[in-house]
Amino acid sequence: MTGLFNLGSIKHLNLPDTWVSLPVEEDPRSGETSYEYVLRSDAEVKLMLFYRGRELPEPIGEDFLQALKSEPHDLAGEEYFSIECVIRNMSEDSFFERYSVKTEVLNGHKVIVVEGRWKESDLKTLAVFIDGNGKGTLVDELHFYAPSAKYDEHLAEFKKILASIKFVQLERQKS
Repeated sequence: MTGLFNLGSIKHLNLPDTWVSLPVEEDPRSGETSYEYVLRSDAEVKLMLFYRGRELPEPIGEDFLQALKSEPHDLAGEEYFSIECVIRNMSEDSFFERYSVKTEVLNGHKVIVVEGRWKESDLKTLAVFIDGNGKGTLVDELHFYAPSAKYDEHLAEFKKILASIKFVQLERQKS
């Protein structure tokens, strides 16, 4: 088991030794950073931690926080529309088929979870969008990708990785 530390809003997560790290991708112009991992036995099964490199405008952050305030629920209508900038390309019907968009509590931290399929590549994904600064303007993302035929086989392992997360912000709140 490998422990990963200090990845944006994530203080720590456990990554089984069945995963291998790819080179970190950083875009100096945008500040975006991607930490990608592939399943050692199948490089088509991927996990990515993504930092956008910049904050969202305050009104978008406020909408994100508003969606996270109530009990876990499915997002629809005006509320869904208000967080489209948070979930970015996953809001585009032309190339992403959404199965669900909802709020959940992940280890004491409210998050938005999107599940669906990228139409062109036929990759299924489960993505988690995290408020990284308490203002909703800094969004950290975790994505699990797998070909549709392999997705269900590996989803439970990704959920175990999610269950291991310790968030920075929760640690600050305890202090």
